[in-house]
Amino acid sequence: MSSKSRSRAAHPQRQAPDPTLAWVLSPGFDGEALRTIRVEAIRTGAGAPQIIDSFAFTGHACVQETMGRLEAAPPSRVVVMLPGTAVICRTLVLPSGSTDQLEMALRLQIENLLLGGSARWRTEGALLSTTDPDAPRRALVVEWPAKQGAPSGLEPIMGAAPTTFAPSIAALATLVTGAIGLGASESLAIDLDRAAGSIAIAFTDGIHSAFRVVREDGSDKLEWCAAVVRALHETLVLADLSDAQASAVCARVHAALAVRCDGFIAPLAGGLDSFRALVKGAPNNDDWWAHNGTAAGAVAALGQPTARLCELRAEEEAENPGIVRRAFGAAAKPRVAVRLAAAALLIIAFVPPALAGARLLYLGWLLPEPQAYARILDRDDEQGSMYRDYERYAWPITKLLGDVASTIPVGIELETITIGQGAPLTVTGNAKPVGANANAAEAILRMEEQMRGSGVFDRVEKSWDAPNANGIVKFDLTAAIVKPSLVPNYSDEQDFAKRTLRERKYGPLTADDGGASVEDGATTDAGEDSEPPSAGVAARDSEVSAAAAAAEPAAPAGGVATATPSAGGVGKAASTADEARARRRPSTTSGSGSGDIARRGRPGAEAAPPAVPEPLTDQQIAAMTQAEAREAAGRVSTARGLSGLDEATEARLKAEFYKLLDRARTP
Repeated sequence: MSSKSRSRAAHPQRQAPDPTLAWVLSPGFDGEALRTIRVEAIRTGAGAPQIIDSFAFTGHACVQETMGRLEAAPPSRVVVMLPGTAVICRTLVLPSGSTDQLEMALRLQIENLLLGGSARWRTEGALLSTTDPDAPRRALVVEWPAKQGAPSGLEPIMGAAPTTFAPSIAALATLVTGAIGLGASESLAIDLDRAAGSIAIAFTDGIHSAFRVVREDGSDKLEWCAAVVRALHETLVLADLSDAQASAVCARVHAALAVRCDGFIAPLAGGLDSFRALVKGAPNNDDWWAHNGTAAGAVAALGQPTARLCELRAEEEAENPGIVRRAFGAAAKPRVAVRLAAAALLIIAFVPPALAGARLLYLGWLLPEPQAYARILDRDDEQGSMYRDYERYAWPITKLLGDVASTIPVGIELETITIGQGAPLTVTGNAKPVGANANAAEAILRMEEQMRGSGVFDRVEKSWDAPNANGIVKFDLTAAIVKPSLVPNYSDEQDFAKRTLRERKYGPLTADDGGASVEDGATTDAGEDSEPPSAGVAARDSEVSAAAAAAEPAAPAGGVATATPSAGGVGKAASTADEARARRRPSTTSGSGSGDIARRGRPGAEAAPPAVPEPLTDQQIAAMTQAEAREAAGRVSTARGLSGLDEATEARLKAEFYKLLDRARTP
């Protein structure tokens, strides 16, 4: 005999499965070890399933013996019984209707139960048979949680034939509902698995039903029997039985437990005979039913609508695995795995250096002179560091003064401004009501609002005194300088560089004004219509203008800039400001060409020294036009800036100045 013939003899070809043959397999465990396998071989066909053989294997070799029997006559499917506690049992009550409608309603109920729960292949439901089609139908739903795995030790059997799982409660429900269909008034079936601590109970009287699975400790026999009776009594009460009826049934069960406290129990009279009539080919042996009654119920279920409860699967059935699964399956082969490992090592060793080299070549092409670029970056970093230090340690004091001026509304006259590097801004001044219905406090609040809105100042704190007889309020204000280098985008109402105070008060200068002696960019400020100067420093309330304030020397970086106008709101400015203003202002005369040349600083023109105007009476002032009053006010303002005036002349000029301004405002 050749070697090929010997090989074929040693490994005979496996027979094809019989499509009409199925197994109902009941494993028995001793702790975690598989000790017993009971098999009911059944024949399926056009009618109800029929038991054709029943055998059992016990001991360590039970799996091998079962596999030998399976290979000799392979079944088309294997149904493995699960203990009752392996599943979650639910009973649903559905309204009366056609079978198709009830099936659809049951599917919807199952889908709702599956939300966030077990997988679809681990949950099934079926309608229970009934003798009254008009009564509400009951459905049994079983859920096999993912944490409950398949019984261990049966892997060779499950790999040899398609395998599904059936919970014991499905078999019991099939038996009790079938017994009612055969004419029984009430039916009760109990499956006890003491090793697994499982108690499965099914009861129905045709109207009331209860299906329940309970887990108890079976280590102690007496406690186990007491737990069985207690669980049965609770189940019967749930089925709306009276306490007397439930106690009578429990008494029968208690008597049966005294003989045997494990396996299948049918305690009601005539119950076992009804069950025998439901299962074709079942032996007429009480001891056989005690060990195989639950499996017999599964056999009966395979021919009824409850057969779906016997089709639970441990894993999703995939007839056509995807490309990923096929790839993993191919990678599991040793030869392919070795090649993949070698390719991975080569990739790890050579691909990163190759990518780094390609990146270096690309960067070299983009940047042919990296040293020069590095020097530029270093210089930019140094400049950026210098600018950051400058912004941190050197404040633009003149710019901050302009910000202060741009945030002062009409009605505010500042007396002092104090700005220091790293210190808050401090100002003092007077607030006057502007308008018929306004008050001085509104001007202070408007100033706070504009300071916060600029973004340069924040954390503004203010305090003021009670208004005097003229409604003027003396106030103090402090603000933190949070962004000294910020350049705000002031509106036209705040930006005096776009619209000067003179233009706001008198309109743009025209040829009809006759060249009034008002310097370019310098506008007088007087009385209750006082506004902040455009240069940002509040000085004399009447004649210091934006140009005069900008001409004063700025404080050094990091130092303190303090402007201190004279107290009293309309008094004189400090002598230093007068001297600086006298040096910068050329003398002007009404309409004279030499005055225009001196004012513009043209070479070759000698400025005549300004003279004190002659006194003006009230009648003379009242007879002037607005243009003449403005021109005269300019001359008086220039004369007031002269040094060496006596007190009487200064008082006269001041009084005439205000009268001329009032005349210039009056049409």
